[in-house]
Amino acid sequence: MKDKAASATPPDSHKGASFTPHQRERLKECLHALKTRQIYLRDPGTRLFPMNLSTAFFVNLVRDPVLGLPQVLAYRAVDEGGRVVDAACWAIVREDELPAVRQSFSNRFLTAWKKSIADGKGPHLFHFGEGTWQGLREWAEEAGSPNRLSFLWEPGRCHHTDLRRLIRERFDLPIPGRLTLFALDHVLGLTSSTEKENMADLFPRMPESLFHPDPEPYIPREEWEEDEKRRSELIRYHEALLALQEKVWKWAHPHLESDWEQTEWGEEPAEGRSPGAHYLHFLEEEKRLREENILALQEYSLAERVDRFRAIGPLTFLRTSLDEEGRFLYHFQMEPENELSKFREGDFLKLAVVGTQDIQGGFPVILADYNPAAGKLSVLARQGRLPLNRQLAYSLEEDLTDWNHPKLTHAVRAIFSTESSAEGRHSVLKLLAGEGHPEFIPVPLTPVRSPKGFKGEQPWEKSGNSPFSEVTSPFNSPLEGELRGVFLKDMRLFQGTCPPPNPKGQGRFLQSPLEQEREKFLWVRNWMQSFEPVSGLNAAQRAALELPFRKRVSLIEGPPGTGKTHLLAWILIALILQAQETGEPLRIAVSALTHQAIDGMLEKVVNLVNRHRIKGFRGRIMKWGRYKEGEAGGNAQDGSSGWPGIRIEPLNNAEDISGSPYLILGSTGFGLYNLLDGRNGTFPQVFDWIVFDEASQVLLPHALLSLLYGKGNFLFLGDVKQLPPIVLGRYEAASPDVHRSILGLLLDRYGPEHRVRLDRTYRMNAELCAFPSRMWYESTLQSDPRNAASRLELTSFPASSSRDGNESLHRGLINRILDPEKPIALVLTDHQGNYQKSDPEVEIMVQLAHRLMTHHGLGPNRLALISPHRAQNNAMANRLSQLLQESDDALPVIDTVERLQGAERDVILFSTTTSDPDHVMSEFLNNPNRFNVAITRARHKLIVVGSRSFFLTVPQNEEALAANACFKQFLQHCKDKKSLFAWNRD
Repeated sequence: MKDKAASATPPDSHKGASFTPHQRERLKECLHALKTRQIYLRDPGTRLFPMNLSTAFFVNLVRDPVLGLPQVLAYRAVDEGGRVVDAACWAIVREDELPAVRQSFSNRFLTAWKKSIADGKGPHLFHFGEGTWQGLREWAEEAGSPNRLSFLWEPGRCHHTDLRRLIRERFDLPIPGRLTLFALDHVLGLTSSTEKENMADLFPRMPESLFHPDPEPYIPREEWEEDEKRRSELIRYHEALLALQEKVWKWAHPHLESDWEQTEWGEEPAEGRSPGAHYLHFLEEEKRLREENILALQEYSLAERVDRFRAIGPLTFLRTSLDEEGRFLYHFQMEPENELSKFREGDFLKLAVVGTQDIQGGFPVILADYNPAAGKLSVLARQGRLPLNRQLAYSLEEDLTDWNHPKLTHAVRAIFSTESSAEGRHSVLKLLAGEGHPEFIPVPLTPVRSPKGFKGEQPWEKSGNSPFSEVTSPFNSPLEGELRGVFLKDMRLFQGTCPPPNPKGQGRFLQSPLEQEREKFLWVRNWMQSFEPVSGLNAAQRAALELPFRKRVSLIEGPPGTGKTHLLAWILIALILQAQETGEPLRIAVSALTHQAIDGMLEKVVNLVNRHRIKGFRGRIMKWGRYKEGEAGGNAQDGSSGWPGIRIEPLNNAEDISGSPYLILGSTGFGLYNLLDGRNGTFPQVFDWIVFDEASQVLLPHALLSLLYGKGNFLFLGDVKQLPPIVLGRYEAASPDVHRSILGLLLDRYGPEHRVRLDRTYRMNAELCAFPSRMWYESTLQSDPRNAASRLELTSFPASSSRDGNESLHRGLINRILDPEKPIALVLTDHQGNYQKSDPEVEIMVQLAHRLMTHHGLGPNRLALISPHRAQNNAMANRLSQLLQESDDALPVIDTVERLQGAERDVILFSTTTSDPDHVMSEFLNNPNRFNVAITRARHKLIVVGSRSFFLTVPQNEEALAANACFKQFLQHCKDKKSLFAWNRD
C-alpha cells in the first residue's frame, strides 16, 4: 500500500466540462490505482466509526426478491482482540414467524450490545452497502411501536458504518466498476485458496468479472419452505459473507485513525429521554455534522472551497498595523473575483498556508475587516503574533473548533439538571412550562367572581364556559413529562386572564403568576395617551406595547415591514420611564442572534429619545461586544437648546451593570456568558427583563445563554413565517422540538392573551402585500393607507400609450416587466440542468437591473438582487460590473435571502436559479419561509425570475407538495394579475 501524498498522479491533461475539479481529481486517482495496480491510502483520518470501539457487529439481511419478505437475518460480534463473542442466524420460513424472529433477534442482539459497553468504549454496527441497513430498518419498523431497535436509526446516534463507503472514501483500489465484497476479496487476498475450495459449494455462482455485482442466490418460495437442506446452505452462505465483512474490516482498520469519540450506546428510545438529554443529544449531533461538513470540504482544492464561498484565497500578506486597542492587524490583498465568501467580520477562522495538508493546523485568527469591493481584508491573531511571510500565499478557512459548544451544553445542563428541576426555582423552567414567575405559589383553580372595581364581563361569561373546567399543560413536547413531574404534581396551571381566588374564599385575590401588577397596566395606558401623537403607533402596535405591562411573558409576531424595531424601541423606553416613576431599578438585557440586530435596536432607542427629547429619561444605553461608535444616526449627543441627548456607551466590565439602576444593555447570549463569567458555574439573575429580538431564528439552547440571567420577565419578538434557525440534521421524528425556535415553542405554550401579531406593513404597497398576507398571515396583514397605492418612480419610463409597435420585441418585453403599474411580476424562461448557477437567469436579472439603473434613474441603494445561491450571486455581480463599466454607478446589494432578512429596497429582483430535475424539489429551495423573506423585501416592485422546470414540476409526496404550494400559488397569482411573462432565449 502507498500513501496518496507520496504517490504521483498523472497531470491534468484535459478537463471535462461535465466534472467538477474535485470529481476530476478523484477520477484521476482511481485511474492511477488501476494503471499502477496499486492500493493508495487517500487519508487515514476518518469519522465514519468511533475511536472508542469495543466490539464490531457485522449484520446481513436478505429478502425474497419476489415477495420482499425477509429470508435470512444474521449477525456476528467480534471484540477488539478479534475474538467472535457472539453470532446468530435466523431463517424465516413463513411470514407468521416474523414476530417471533424479530423478538428473538432483538433480545439476543441487545443483550450482546449491552455487554459490549464498558470503560468508555462500546459497540458499533457494520454492514456492506445500504441495502442491508435499509432493509433492517424497514423490517424493524414493520412491527410498529414499541420498536426496541429504533435507537439505531435516530439522527445523531451514528451506530453504524457502511463498509463499502468506508473503503471507497479512504482508499483508491485497482477495482473497476462497483465496489463489491468479492472484488475486495480478490484484490486484497482475504480468502486463501484452501478456504475457497472448502466454500466452493456455498458459492454456486461466482461473479463473471470484477465488473459484476455480488451474487444473490435465489431459492423459490415453495422450495425454501420445504427443503431444509437448501435453507441450511443459504444460512452458511450468509455466515460466510459476515466472515468476509469481518476480514475487510480487519484489513482496513489498522490503516485508519478515527478522531470521533462516541458518547452514548444506550438503547433507550427517544421518547424516554429527559428534556435535557434531548437538547444535549441535539447539540452533540449538530457539532458532529458541522465538523464532518468542514472536514469533507477541506479535502477539496482551494479553488473549489472558494467557489463554494467556504474559503478566501489565495491571499497576499501586505503589512501590519495597530488597531484602536493596540492589537496587531494583519492586512492582506485578495485575488480578483475571489473576494466573496460566507465569512463575516468577527468570525473565528484559520489562516493557512496555501498547499498545506493540515488546514486546521493554521493560525487561529479573527476576521477584523472585510472589504470585498476593495479586495482587502485584515485579521487579528487569537494567540500571539503571526510569523507571516510575504513570499507565501495564504487562505482563510473555517475553524473546526466550535468555541460556542461548551457554553451551550453548560447552559442546557444548568437549566435541566436534576438539582435545578428538583428545586423548581428557576424562572426559565417556569417560562418553558407556562407556569409563570417563581414568586407566586399556585393554588387550586375554580371559577371566581370579578375583582372589585372590574368593569365588564369575564371571558367565559359570554359563552357560559369556564376556562377552568379542563386545564391542561401548554407544554406538550419532550419536556412535558419531566416538568409536569417537577411542577404540576397536585396542582393545575393558570390559564386565562382572571386571577385565582384566595384559597380561603375571603375575597382577597392573589396575583396570577403570569400577570403584571395592575398599576403597571394603568400607567402605560395613561402614558400612551400622552405619547400617542409622538409615537405614531397603530392599534396593533399599541396593544403590543401594553403586553409587557400586562404579562410577564409577552410574544410579539412581526410580519414583514410592520415596524417591529420601532415598536420595541418604544417598549424599552416605556419600561424605563415606568420604573423611574416608581423609583424601582430596572435593568433590561436586549439580545438577538446577531450584533447587527442588537445594534439596530439600541440605535433606534437612542434616535427616538434624542429626536423627541424625552426629558426625564435616565436610562443608560450600553453595548457589550462589537460596536463601532457613531455609525448610527442619532447616536451623537445634541447640545442645542440645553438638550444633552443620550448615546450608546460601551460596557467595560460587569460592575457597570450594578452601577446603572436604569439600564438597557445589548449583548448576544455568548457575550453575556463571557461578561458574567458563566464558566464558573453560576448564572446570576441580573436582569429584570430579557428581551429577545429575532427570536424566531434562535434555538432554545442559544436562547438559554441570555434567559438564564433573567428574573422572570420575558419579551420575544420575531416572525415564525420567516427564516427559521439554521439546523444541519433532521430531528422531527426522534426529538420533534429541538430544531424549533424559542418563539415557535412559546407560541405553542401560551394562549392568545400572551401574544399580539402586528397587522400593518409600512413597507409593501397593497399589491405586494396581498399575496404574502393570504399565503402566510391568514389575510390579516394590510398595507398602511399611506403607502397602499404607492408605485415605483422611474425617470424616462414610457407611458403605456407609447409602448406599442415602435420598440423592439426585447425592449418592449423589458418595459412590460418593469412597468410600475404592475408591482409584481413573474418571468419564466427555459433552461435545464442548472443547479446553483443559471446563466440564462443571470442575464435576465442583470438586463433588468442595468435598465433600471442606467435608463430610469434607479440608484443602487434602491435595488437588490437576490438568489438562494452564492454562485448565482457571484455570477450576477460579475456580469453587472461588466455592463456598468462605462457608468459611475456602484453595484447594488447582490446577496442571498438570509443576508437580506430585515432589509428592504424599492425594487427586488429574485432569481430561483435551479432547473436541475434532481434539485428543483429540494428542501432547501422549496422553503416557504425563505420565499416569504425574498418577496417581502420590496417596497414598490417585485420581479421573480425562474425556470418553467421549477415552477411547473409537481412534487411526488405530501410533504414536498405542502412546501411547494407557495410557488404554485404565486404562479397562479401572477396569472390572475396578468403579470406573468415569458422570456424566450434567442
